[in-house]
Amino acid sequence: GYLITDLEDDAHAVKQQINHSMGPLQNLKYTGKRASLGHKYTFEVISSTPIDSKLRKLSYHFKGELLVEENVDLDSFKVVVPIRTLATFKKAQSYRGSCGSNGRLDMFYYNWSPYYKRCGLKKGEDYEEFTLTSFTKVQDLSSHISDEFLVNGEYNLFYYFGSDYFSNRKFGYAQNGFNETIRLFKRAGFNYFTDLDETQRIFDSKKLYSRYRRLKGKINGKSANVFIVLANPTETTPGTKYEFFKFFKYAFKNASSIQYSGHAGLGSVLDFDALEKEYNEKIEYAQNQKQMIYLDGCNTYFYSNAFFFSKKKLANSLVLVSNAATILTMHYKQAVNVLFDFLQKDRFNNAQVVDAVNYFMRRAKLGEYQMLDVSSN
Repeated sequence: GYLITDLEDDAHAVKQQINHSMGPLQNLKYTGKRASLGHKYTFEVISSTPIDSKLRKLSYHFKGELLVEENVDLDSFKVVVPIRTLATFKKAQSYRGSCGSNGRLDMFYYNWSPYYKRCGLKKGEDYEEFTLTSFTKVQDLSSHISDEFLVNGEYNLFYYFGSDYFSNRKFGYAQNGFNETIRLFKRAGFNYFTDLDETQRIFDSKKLYSRYRRLKGKINGKSANVFIVLANPTETTPGTKYEFFKFFKYAFKNASSIQYSGHAGLGSVLDFDALEKEYNEKIEYAQNQKQMIYLDGCNTYFYSNAFFFSKKKLANSLVLVSNAATILTMHYKQAVNVLFDFLQKDRFNNAQVVDAVNYFMRRAKLGEYQMLDVSSN
């Protein structure tokens, strides 16, 4: 790849450009396929050539991971990035929203695309298309025994539903997901359970901004605890953001499975290292406990892979992502079915879990996904 920048830091310049690959890769309507590069990558500088007193052209070789639909022709697949980010944004503004759905610079990276109708951005001048020079499909066929997910003889299932609303009262599809998940568990024989002392231990408070429900039942004849939260953990709702951190802090230590469905405050709250520093609290990870972690929301792989897929503390976990929220009833049932259904089996393997996720993706008409190791010049 290459870019034009006034930044002195090569890593910062490359990261900024890779971040802006999200918009074109995610725009299903205009590019035809959905995909996502991740934050877990390496690059090697090929050359750095001055253009003038401020700008330089940086050429580099990129190697990383790409989450992409199964039916994509990888020989012709292209990753689209701006050549000079700020200049591309300013030019896109002149087309009055035709190059993206939001006019703010901090929103440009995930909503822009040069393939929108009436967008006048030009290839080779404002953006570039990079092809893959090599790719290898990543497969993991590890198998699991359901009893390996028991915590002190019980199953502990944690569910968190968030949305795009910056509010403590409005939740959109997340509200439906919260309600549907509770109904599905109640149909499976689970009942509400109230323990204010436990609520205090989890959240450091008995009164919450978030909507929280607790249920008890059985899986495979063994006691099962379900913890479900509905909230919008963003900078504009600091109370629920802190409760998000406390909920996941407790879950990482005690969970058999963890499910996140939703928005996650533009992805920022999925970086738990950053939240540890913000709140000056350390998370204790259950390093010897097998856990199933499922992250289901728009752009989830892009936002989460640097943390979840590089964390040695999560080395014993089965981590799954879907790259686009499967909305309506499929989205909500997927959250329960993938975790709850598989824990009810005596044995299962990763290929079966991926097949289950892709089944919901097909029903949502979003396609099946595959993970690739990729290189690009």
